[in-house]
Amino acid sequence: MINFAAAISNGFTIPMKASKKSELNLSLEKVFQQYFSTKKAWEIEELVHPLVLVVNNIRPKSPQEEVSLQPLIDILEANDNQRLAFVAYLNELFRERSFTEMIVDVGIMANNSFVNEFFRKVTDTFLPETADPNKMRYVFSQVFYRKNDCDWVLKINNLELYQLFNLLEIRPIENSFEEQGPMWQIYYSVIVIALRASGAALEKNIVTLTPQYEKKNSPFVALYREIEDLWEKSSAENQLKEQEDTDYKQIIVLLGQCKEYMNQSYKGVENYGITLQSTKEINRIQEQLSRIERTLPLIAKEKSNDPNAKLVQLFLLLMEIHSKRRKLKEFVSSATHLVAYEVTSHTAKTGEKYISETKKEYWQMLKSALGGGFIVGILCITKVLISKIHTSEFGYAFLYSMNYAIGFILIYVLGYTLATKQPAMTASTLMNLIEKGIHNDVRPKERYKEFARYFAQLFRTQFIAFVGNVVMAFPVALLGIYGIYQWTGKDIAVEKWPKLLTDLHPLESPAIFHAAIAGVFLFLSGIISGQVANSNKFYGISTRLADIPAIKWSLGPEKTAKLKETFDHKWPGIMSNFWFGVFMGSTASVGAFIGLNLDVRHITFASGNFALGLFGVNWQVANQVYFWSILGIGIIGFMNFFVSFTLSLLLAFKSKNFTSKEFRPLILSIWNELKTRPLSFLFPIMLPKVTEETKNEGMEGRPAEETKIVNEDEAEDLNEKNLGEEE
Repeated sequence: MINFAAAISNGFTIPMKASKKSELNLSLEKVFQQYFSTKKAWEIEELVHPLVLVVNNIRPKSPQEEVSLQPLIDILEANDNQRLAFVAYLNELFRERSFTEMIVDVGIMANNSFVNEFFRKVTDTFLPETADPNKMRYVFSQVFYRKNDCDWVLKINNLELYQLFNLLEIRPIENSFEEQGPMWQIYYSVIVIALRASGAALEKNIVTLTPQYEKKNSPFVALYREIEDLWEKSSAENQLKEQEDTDYKQIIVLLGQCKEYMNQSYKGVENYGITLQSTKEINRIQEQLSRIERTLPLIAKEKSNDPNAKLVQLFLLLMEIHSKRRKLKEFVSSATHLVAYEVTSHTAKTGEKYISETKKEYWQMLKSALGGGFIVGILCITKVLISKIHTSEFGYAFLYSMNYAIGFILIYVLGYTLATKQPAMTASTLMNLIEKGIHNDVRPKERYKEFARYFAQLFRTQFIAFVGNVVMAFPVALLGIYGIYQWTGKDIAVEKWPKLLTDLHPLESPAIFHAAIAGVFLFLSGIISGQVANSNKFYGISTRLADIPAIKWSLGPEKTAKLKETFDHKWPGIMSNFWFGVFMGSTASVGAFIGLNLDVRHITFASGNFALGLFGVNWQVANQVYFWSILGIGIIGFMNFFVSFTLSLLLAFKSKNFTSKEFRPLILSIWNELKTRPLSFLFPIMLPKVTEETKNEGMEGRPAEETKIVNEDEAEDLNEKNLGEEE
């Protein structure tokens, strides 16, 4: 019987059939006695099974352990009959087994759509594709069936591998240029990969990202031709070229040019946009170039004196390739990196306007937030009115979604601010500071310090936006419901006030969880904004719009150009706010459909609902209701901010290829900034610039007319400079 639990834990691949479970645990000596005591003892139905048993004895308990082949070498040296039987067995096992499929296909994305490739990876993860029994891939999949086998194999000493291959009398591959021979297969594989990469690099999706190469010869085509020429020369001479040979060096140069070509396509994402399919194509070409680079040393002579050096290299290469199969996590990570890069690059540009540095910007944000709060107050009333309509859950989802969407779009178009929208847009702006510091070789401590200062500016901007929204939404909602009561004589919140107030209680309702859901939607709205801007650039939507004859000739050149510019700048934000409204309005209905208590809580709407609830109960509530409701509004706002900013920060980390190691110094820098200047997280603290009166503190005197108020960053930089001059 097979240990299915062990097989599942090691990647859902089951080793070869065994007559007994205990046979998989046979010692190495007993394996050789049972299968290699005579030349034909290994002739069984599953030819690969004896090799599975041999490798099971070599495989360590932990892939991190050092592995030695000496026990196997000792058995082969001690018993020549068993060695010859083992050699005959391996010759039969590997006879006419091609490994070109492994080099060409395994570990490289297939040429299909992103969605199809994703589901193929998912399927292969849980139900691996069966390899052709006549291919080398089948042997590797059956023998090295554990997902971490590559780790310990690569730790084997090369000298032991040389010694083992010498004992196995394996023919060196350097001069095996006959058709289907090892060297023929290696060259054929490299040529096929180069040809595929060449064709993919000339596709429109890739060429669009590299217009600077439009009038130049493609390095991919040249690479393919050079590899083919080297094959013809090597096969004609029946020997490999030296690594110092001009032809081989030219291939290395062209490979570098192909990599640079792909780097330029990567940089072109910011200007020309990208799609998921294009992302997958870029990653596929990069994987192919990497595979060519890893395989090239096999087609050139090296200085090693061991005749099996190339064979060892080939074995280790195939082992590495085998380990790359079914890497769903790596596929998703690499395929989404470029999209994350473009999305965050858009949100970084948008997010700059959400960070107030000066007092003027701070108070402008308050004014903008008051406008947003005014509209939200009206939305709170219209939502209560919509709830009076008798319709289906789908009807409520649609009406609530349109109520939110129209309101959010109106806030955006009028230039107002909705609190909590900033974090999703500003995380990338802050990460740009870290990246800029890295590229400029700024000391890590200074990079994180600058991040902390900008984070303080973001936090206080968010704080004043909260204040503006909450302060305005409450009275607007209150005046609105009062006006309706005076006009119609009906209190529209008289039936809903228990829910309106209870939903604000952080302990007696899932308000914190619902606020976190809203934070996720805020993050997604930022993603949508970046992706829409990305798609607009890639497909040239605004240019297509401006080129429609009916629009061009009716509006004229100037108005058409203005329309194009407005579309580029406004459409991503409109779509972002539209979908944020849909998310907000349909969550409760979706939760009801699937039987889960799902809903959203947003700080600004919570303030408006608080006013409606108080009016509905005619202000007859205990003091503790005020306390818990106000506290709940604050917690809801914090969760909105925390979740959306954290998710956006993680996405920014992904786009910049930063690791989780950056988190700790970032958090420490924020904590140090909070201890040093706590009020800067709430208000734009201004410090006096050094004047003549501060000369006694070690500062150089300055004329009185130069005395002015500056922000804290300028003041601290000046203080540090003057202290340095004094020393």
